[in-house]
Amino acid sequence: MNHATWRFLHPMSPTKMIVGDFDNTGKDDVVFDFTGYGLWRFANNSAWAPLHSLSAVQLAVGNLDGAGGDELLVSFAGFGLWAYSEASGWTSLHGLTPTQLLTADLDNNGAADVVAAFPGLGVWSFLNRTTWTQIHQLVPTRMAAGDLDGTAQDDLVIDFGTQFGIWALRNRTTWAFLHPLSSKGLLLADVDGNGIDDVIIDFGPGIGLWSYVNNSTWGQVHGLSPAAMTAGRFH
Repeated sequence: MNHATWRFLHPMSPTKMIVGDFDNTGKDDVVFDFTGYGLWRFANNSAWAPLHSLSAVQLAVGNLDGAGGDELLVSFAGFGLWAYSEASGWTSLHGLTPTQLLTADLDNNGAADVVAAFPGLGVWSFLNRTTWTQIHQLVPTRMAAGDLDGTAQDDLVIDFGTQFGIWALRNRTTWAFLHPLSSKGLLLADVDGNGIDDVIIDFGPGIGLWSYVNNSTWGQVHGLSPAAMTAGRFH
């Protein structure tokens, strides 16, 4: 904590973790997925509480209604896609279980939308908690979201696998080809601090870690392939 202090939270190692301010206190809560014990929430840096008895296939967080407090998105094996909010509890969003899941403000209205990939059905968006719309008929291996062109509207970067490579969908309208190779890891982050998100891709052993900066330029970040990646502001 605060770049200074280690604090022991739990003796079990979780299979998944995600953070969000679910109770709108200004403090992030942490949701842990413990194998055999389901989902647990560590709120306000003090209190443990169970959220669900089942473990998750995918976790995501977003403010779907544009009001105070985040919502937790969870896909359960065999039980589809659900949203959890502090105000209304658990709500079913879709009967199928997605293989990929994220949230992004696709229509630039201040509320997060759901983007999910369903086996055999491609990529779909759930805008403003009302309408499911197909984005693409292919099922991706990885997806990420961020503002690639500085319009304040989230764009999507989607890896369609070794046959079709990596593509960007800008402003819900325009597809652009980014790279013929498929990725081992994919994220978006503003690495140069200019207000535009850059694409960070791990192409695996022998090729390493690369960035696509300012929507225009490829450059190698590191020759080695990392085991995992995350992005954040560390200063």
